[in-house]
Amino acid sequence: MTVAGVFSDRTLATLPTPVAQATIKTTESGPSSLDQADRLFRQGLTLYQSNQIREAIEPWQQALHLYRELQNLHREGDVLNNLAAAYLHLENDASAIETAQQALSVTQSIDNVPVQAQVLGYLGRAFLRSERLEEAIQAWQQALALYQQLQNRQGEGETLGNLSTAYLAAEKYSIAMESAQQTLNIAQEINDTSLTIHAMNSLGRSHRALGHYPKAVDLYQQALALAQQSKNAQAEFRTLVLIGNAYESLGDYHGAIAQYQDSLTIAREKDNARMKVLILGNLGSTQANLGEFDEATKSHEESLAIAQAMKDRAGAAFALKNLGVTAHNLGQIQQAVDYYQQSLELVKTIDNSQLQVELFMSLGTVSESLKQYDTAITQYEQGLALSEAIGNPNLEGRLLNNLGHALMESDQLEEAKKRLRQSISLLASLRENLNDDAYHRSLFDTQVYTYNLLQQVLVRQQRYEAALEVSEQGRARAMVSLLSTQQDSLTTTATNDELLPSLSQIKQVARQKNATFVEYTLVPDDAFIVQGKRRGQAERLYIWVVKPTGEVNFQSVDLSQSDLKLADLVKFSRDTMGARHRGPIDRGRIDLVPANRPSQTEQLQRLHQLLIEPIYDWLPTNPDDLVVFIPQDDLFMVPFPALKDRADHYLVQQHTLLTSPSIQVYGLTQPQKSERLAPSEQTEASPESAARSSSTGLSGDDILIVGNPTMPNIWRSPQEPAHQLSDLPGAEQEALTIAQFFEAQPLVGTHATEKALKQQMPTARIIHLATHGLLEYGQPQSTGIRDVPGAIALTPGNGEDGLLTAAEIQSLKLNADLVVLSACDTGLGAITGDGVVGLSRSLITAGTSSVIVSLWAIPDSPTAVLMTEFYRQFQQGEDKAQALRKAMLMTLKAYPDPSDWAAFTLIGEAA
Repeated sequence: MTVAGVFSDRTLATLPTPVAQATIKTTESGPSSLDQADRLFRQGLTLYQSNQIREAIEPWQQALHLYRELQNLHREGDVLNNLAAAYLHLENDASAIETAQQALSVTQSIDNVPVQAQVLGYLGRAFLRSERLEEAIQAWQQALALYQQLQNRQGEGETLGNLSTAYLAAEKYSIAMESAQQTLNIAQEINDTSLTIHAMNSLGRSHRALGHYPKAVDLYQQALALAQQSKNAQAEFRTLVLIGNAYESLGDYHGAIAQYQDSLTIAREKDNARMKVLILGNLGSTQANLGEFDEATKSHEESLAIAQAMKDRAGAAFALKNLGVTAHNLGQIQQAVDYYQQSLELVKTIDNSQLQVELFMSLGTVSESLKQYDTAITQYEQGLALSEAIGNPNLEGRLLNNLGHALMESDQLEEAKKRLRQSISLLASLRENLNDDAYHRSLFDTQVYTYNLLQQVLVRQQRYEAALEVSEQGRARAMVSLLSTQQDSLTTTATNDELLPSLSQIKQVARQKNATFVEYTLVPDDAFIVQGKRRGQAERLYIWVVKPTGEVNFQSVDLSQSDLKLADLVKFSRDTMGARHRGPIDRGRIDLVPANRPSQTEQLQRLHQLLIEPIYDWLPTNPDDLVVFIPQDDLFMVPFPALKDRADHYLVQQHTLLTSPSIQVYGLTQPQKSERLAPSEQTEASPESAARSSSTGLSGDDILIVGNPTMPNIWRSPQEPAHQLSDLPGAEQEALTIAQFFEAQPLVGTHATEKALKQQMPTARIIHLATHGLLEYGQPQSTGIRDVPGAIALTPGNGEDGLLTAAEIQSLKLNADLVVLSACDTGLGAITGDGVVGLSRSLITAGTSSVIVSLWAIPDSPTAVLMTEFYRQFQQGEDKAQALRKAMLMTLKAYPDPSDWAAFTLIGEAA
């Protein structure tokens, strides 16, 4: 449900001037009757202009009676025109239509073109509100022709604006865009701010409907700025709703809620019932997308009550449909069906194809919940027939996904595959115009379930290699798009199809990198879409192993028999290592877990049984051979090095480990040493230092080391005061020790400024950052800043706030072979279809070959041991993966608890 707006004619008919009045024909009733009628006319006009709309009707009706007795058609037409305006204002659309039609007949008989155009404008508004779209369009088209005849640019612009609104409601998006552009041209010509806002919003709505989300948001933001500058509250909250609609389409649900809540505040202040219905419906739908079903129910119930009191059938239909969604998500199946059926009955009385499509899709999901797949297929196909005519690729793509699921469950696998590939093709088309990485990520995250579902169909057909290809195509698409621009083999003009990995390319990466890839997919128990989100918990795990020879092996693991869900098992294992929960604020350790949970060893063994044992025979036997894990969702949080087999051996003792968001991403994060800076001269370095550096060509000038900056202030939310981050003396000692090893000059304390780091990062070959890593900084729900989540704490000053955000890093051009983030939780971030979105992702997409990050905070002493040994091994010629493994094994001897050594993980290139 989206916001609509129309322009009303700005003037009422008034009494003519004395000269003009003298030409009016009177009857034998005499001037006294005309004077009395004129007085009544003025009385109604005064009441109307003082906002006493209802009170104005009676004197106008009396004046109308007298003008008719006088056979004064000019004044009769004026009064009827004003009465139509009053009825419209009072939302009495039936009376407005009847009165306007009378006025139209009178004004046409005397060829009163200005009032005739005005009356047609009122008719269009009344028809639109009565869901009589074609009649509204016809009335406004007639009005447009008259305003053009009169050369009235104001009336022409407003009528074109109203036509764009009607075309949008009729789902004629291209025509709507053309009308809106003409409106904008006229509005800017006559310098009409209100009309400009309306035109920009209509253009934005057209672009959004066609999947051009960045363009839509840009237009909305321009309109919002104008509304705020002109202090037009009505336009402001309408525009806020539209921005929320766009964020919701992109999957940025928190951003959408913020916009809806701002607009709802204004609507309540203005007591605008229609806008409250609209905004509450949008707010509730977005709350449902976030799983906040109780809050969503409250929003929809309030929306329904207001709509029913207003006799707003469209608003009531939307509210009933949305209540059905929340009831379904809460498991109240029969109540959901009742809501949907009530909504469908209302929709049949109005002209809204998109809502009908959504209701058919909703009824289909209920049928699927009841395992009535044939019924669901019929309902989805009914919706699909309508959606194809509408031309909304997002809606059609979601519907095809659900149809594919129902076909799969009814064992029609070939047809299911066909429908799912159609869905993927449609959804991919939405991303082609996205240049903004955040939009690309968030939109793709709403589409991952279709790739997941197609994998299930292919696995059922025992086409395991084809399923792997789809698995890869459904991962890290935004990251691949960014990385591809850095490669000589791909250009910035590459299409989505050209960037999709093929099976042959996947095998080629395994051969070229001489690595064993282990790729995981979590399969939910339901894969149909309710309110734009995939439902269900993971009940099965798909695992592919791609050997260095290119051989592909597949295993499916049943998770439904486990007494603990895999996601809980991952969280509990991290709990026992002191890792904090992910969330919008740092809550510390919260033990909201069963009292009889397994011990740390048992948890690590159970994870090994689920994730490693099923594929154990396909893993390399040589511990020096590289194993690259490609996790999904919660598996990004798994401490793979610490997983234990039945013989109590840690995985890191048997294998050299690395992680990546996808095989294709790993293939793109190749070292570019030929493009790096040449080694610096070492004339003043000691022989020992020169020997240490000789194998890698590194000197102190090539290495950027930061430790314990003078910490900046941060704030967790707009409601809390800012506070300074705590000092990290252990991090300072770590930086000094590593710097001494390389005979480098570290940046510590006041010298570790954000400005200095930004200046030196592009030329450094190795960057080591021992400071605070802020996991959620940049997420709008915690900071109010819409940004890529993650930031590195540095010394503020010189115009910098001391928080080097992931977005700022991504804008840099780096040439580093390695960046080490020696800080707590730097490997975490928002988990999406693009992997873990945060600091590590930003560093790699900025040009870094490899990143070492931590999954939880490690005490100072074991960190110092591990990092010192890592650099020693690296300087001796070991690759990064081998150096990290050997550093872990040495630290394990001194600190046996895996919480002291297993947190660090290497992402990117091993060499």
